[in-house]
Amino acid sequence: MVWIIISLLSFPLVFVLGKLSKKIPKAGGIASFMEKAFDSKAGAITSWILLGSIPIGVAAIALSGAYYLTYIFPLSFTELILVAAFMLYFSIYLNIKGIDISSKICSLIMELNYRNTLA
Repeated sequence: MVWIIISLLSFPLVFVLGKLSKKIPKAGGIASFMEKAFDSKAGAITSWILLGSIPIGVAAIALSGAYYLTYIFPLSFTELILVAAFMLYFSIYLNIKGIDISSKICSLIMELNYRNTLA
């Protein structure tokens, strides 16, 4: 239930990031937004924070997901680690292979936002 609530609460964040991406169309993402809002030092600090937190965060999410499976399937610690490693590998694979799909979804969202601003 908590995951559903968190997912629903993330929609405003995605909407804001979509709007910012439309106004600041740079590949830097959040770091570019910080640079534009404040200065280049803030953008650089944000980049380093994201660079450090994303590898740790993604691994923690994979471990959490694998741990949830232990409520359904009796997994040993080794199996839990293997499932988490598979989840991590699969998410990286989807990210690499799915960049085309991801860009199409982003373009669709931007197009929908553009149409809403014209209406």
